[in-house]
Amino acid sequence: MKSIVRMTALILTMMLAGATAASSHEMKVGDLLLTDLWSRATPPGAKVGAAYLTIENKGTVADRLIGLSSPVGTAEVHEMKTTNGVMTMRPVEGGVAIASGQKVTLAPGGYHIMLTGLNAPLKEGEMLHVTLKFEKAGNIDATFHIRSVGAQGPKDAPGKPGHTDGMKPGGHSGMKM
Repeated sequence: MKSIVRMTALILTMMLAGATAASSHEMKVGDLLLTDLWSRATPPGAKVGAAYLTIENKGTVADRLIGLSSPVGTAEVHEMKTTNGVMTMRPVEGGVAIASGQKVTLAPGGYHIMLTGLNAPLKEGEMLHVTLKFEKAGNIDATFHIRSVGAQGPKDAPGKPGHTDGMKPGGHSGMKM
């Protein structure tokens, strides 16, 4: 009887660990901690998509995200912002600085990874591969969970309607990339 109880407890623990890992995807490389790596699925024929993450610099020296590449198409860091009621989106020149002890979040309505010239749709439930190029940390091969077309944040499970945990109120307006 004791062995059945222990086996059941072990199985439940493993299942819980798997569920937690699936919802809280993160990578630590050197002094950088990458969390909440996610993307939205794209409809068939779409040529653009976007991906998001948080980069935390746990080191004592600043770093900078200076480039990206992906096998699915061209990848660049873009910034969306609204000025006087007009939303603009443009590539970020010179990269994105991550100061020592600070974090930068790439999220809808602000900095984000813009994917153009997609050679295939991003499919919900699959993983997106992107190489992040940092000035100090070098290249990091990252994987992003592809969520639903309407996903609003990294915690949206495949097939779950938009969820907004971690989003800033008013963090986006209209167009969502």
